[in-house]
Amino acid sequence: MRKGYRGFTLLEVSMVLPLAMIAAGVGIIQLSKSVAAVDADTAGHAVESQLHYAREIAANQRRNVIVEFNSPDMIAIKRLETDGTLTTIETTTLPSGFSFGFPASDVGDTPDGYGADAPVDFDGDSSGIFGADGTFVNNSRVVVSGTVYTVGATNGTARAVTLSGANGRTKQYYIRDGAWTERK
Repeated sequence: MRKGYRGFTLLEVSMVLPLAMIAAGVGIIQLSKSVAAVDADTAGHAVESQLHYAREIAANQRRNVIVEFNSPDMIAIKRLETDGTLTTIETTTLPSGFSFGFPASDVGDTPDGYGADAPVDFDGDSSGIFGADGTFVNNSRVVVSGTVYTVGATNGTARAVTLSGANGRTKQYYIRDGAWTERK
């Protein structure tokens, strides 16, 4: 720039502008990956929180509470009344773009090994019952453990939530380096 003039030369602008555009492009790509990861975590947390909520209702109200995972993306919590009727307590859907499903690549079962035969797998069922003692059982009243898989558009958005039927404890997993990794 010459002395006495204010502003930038065309050469200076033509050098800086492409660099700024590249930096903005990289930022947008990174931001979209971060948003997808947050949405994936939200889907996993939705499954986990509904399981905790159903177990809490069963324990606090001393009633059996049914948890149903209805395809493609809905969770229903129903209380079994003393007269045998069902009262729907809550229905929740996964975030937009997410459903119960496996990631595109075969990463297999979670380290808990509760099942990877179906996106919602509680020993072959897609629902179960929390008892007042906090255990999770199937319709035959057998204690079952299982896994609920959620996925969005990419493998990076896949999550798995496992439930130990004996004590009602949950764990959440995400894919890292081609394998399930527990979220701590």
